[in-house]
Formats: sequence, structure tokens, C-alpha cells
Amino acid sequence: VEACKQSHNPWLPQIRNGRSLESLIMHSEDQGSVLLYADRDGKGAEQYRDCGSFITTCIGPEGGFSPNEVAMFNRAGADPVRFGDYILRTETAALAAAMLLVME
Repeated sequence: VEACKQSHNPWLPQIRNGRSLESLIMHSEDQGSVLLYADRDGKGAEQYRDCGSFITTCIGPEGGFSPNEVAMFNRAGADPVRFGDYILRTETAALAAAMLLVME
């Protein structure tokens, strides 16, 4: 909260407790949010900046999401998004994703 005040950021990122992938997908559909998942072959994040919607971003394990998980994302209409040139640790990838989605 203090970092948002200091930087004059108008919104506070929401970090929620863990849940199953099925539950996360259902929740994002219920909320009408844009659902993204990290994938090395995905599109660039810049196209989602200022999209006017709540964005749910899924960051998987270092090895990437399993084929079954990718199939679940695809059935839900999720978009694969690339957050950089390198494989990042989960905690670093989440920060990189947030930064890339809001930078101007």
C-alpha cells in the first residue's frame, strides 16, 4: 500500500490465496476477467495494457504448465502470454508479469 502511495499508483494489485486451477478458471469466467497464462511461445503482454478489464494472470512452475493444464486454459479461452526471454522463478515471473502489464 505504501509503495502505491509513494509512486502515485491508482490501483493495488490483488494477490489471492492459492486455489485449484479449475476454481481459478471458473472464478475468472464469473468475474468477466481476461485470463492469461505464462507461456514462452505466447503473445507479448503489451497488448493487454489498458484493456479496461480485470486481468487474471497464471504463472506456472519452472517447467511450464502441463498439457492438461494448457488444454484447460484453451477451453476457457485464456491467452498464452510471454513475459520475457528467460525462464524465471515463480516469484520473479509474477512480479515481471505485473510490471509488464502496467508499464507505459
